[in-house]
Amino acid sequence: MPSERDLSQRFETSRGAIREAFTQLQQLGVLSIQPGGARVLSLESATMEVIGPLLRLWSNDAEDRASQLLDQVLEVLSLLIVPTAQKAVIAGSEEQIAEVCALVAKTAAAKSAAQQRIALRELGDGLVKASGHLVMQMMFNGLQRQLTVPRRVSDTNLLFPKDVLGPILRKMDDALLARDAPLMREAMETLIALLRKTAFLPPPATSHLSDV
Repeated sequence: MPSERDLSQRFETSRGAIREAFTQLQQLGVLSIQPGGARVLSLESATMEVIGPLLRLWSNDAEDRASQLLDQVLEVLSLLIVPTAQKAVIAGSEEQIAEVCALVAKTAAAKSAAQQRIALRELGDGLVKASGHLVMQMMFNGLQRQLTVPRRVSDTNLLFPKDVLGPILRKMDDALLARDAPLMREAMETLIALLRKTAFLPPPATSHLSDV
C-alpha cells in the first residue's frame, strides 16, 4: 500500500484518518500493518464483513463474481438455517412457535418484492431466535447484514408466485404446529433452493433499489 503521507495528500485528509482506515482494514483481514508499511492480504484472509462491499464492487463484473459470491453466501446460510430451524421446532417455546407461525403467515400475505424480502428475513430471524442458539444467531446476523447493501442481484424480482411459495410455507406451518423437525428440514431446503435459483434470474427492465 502507499504510505500514510501519500494517501493523505492524495485524498486531502489527515494522516490520522488514513491510519484509522488502515486499522479498520487490518481488523477485516484485508491489510497487514508492519514496520515499513501496510501490505494487502489475499481475500482468503478476510472476515465475512467484506462480503457486502465485494457484492457492491462486483455488481457489474463481467465474470459475474457477485452472483457466484451470493450463491456461496446462500449456501452457507442454508447450512446454518436448516439445522437451526429443526432445533427451533423441537426446542422453541409455545410462544416462540406462535410468533414464527405469525411470520409464516406474514410472508404468505406479502404483496410486493420488498414486503416478501423483509418477511423472509424476519422469518429466518424468528427461527434462529426460537432455536436458542446464541452463536448461530450471531453468525446469522453477520451474514444477513452483508446482504443488505445495494447490488445488481437485488434488482431481481424476488416476489415468488403464491403457487410456488405457498406450498413451502404451508409445509413449514405444519412442521411448526406438529413439532416435526424432518418436515421443517424439507421445507427449509426447498425454500433455500428456490432462493438460490431465483437470485440469478435476469433483472427486470425497470429496477428499483429503494426497497432493498
